[in-house]
Amino acid sequence: MTPLPMPRAAALAALLAAPAAAVSATPAAAQTSYPLICRAGGEMHAAVRADGMIRLFFAAGTAAGASTPPAPGQCTWLDRGFRAGEPLVLQLAGNPGGVRYLVDGLISGGTFFAHVYNNGAGAMVVTRVGP
Repeated sequence: MTPLPMPRAAALAALLAAPAAAVSATPAAAQTSYPLICRAGGEMHAAVRADGMIRLFFAAGTAAGASTPPAPGQCTWLDRGFRAGEPLVLQLAGNPGGVRYLVDGLISGGTFFAHVYNNGAGAMVVTRVGP
């Protein structure tokens, strides 16, 4: 998948402005998810497929987000930094409102939150967005 250039990201955000489902998604197979805090910028980028799935790529934060905010382009756990080998991609499908939240977070350059679990296949699957 190719990174989404910022002008195209803005166009995508407008497209996603259509009425959407609630911002939170139902956790898949009752997976336990954990909160991440992310800060847009840096090398963070997204790829959005035609079916609405988003994959948001980020750098690993090395400190707990509750005490040290992530640097631009990073996501980190609230209670610790990322460990070696943990996936550096958020993945969300089937939730237009959640996709919009992630795209808006990316475009805004600000801080945003996602609750995720590691799917064991190279991605952190988003189960809920927001604090």
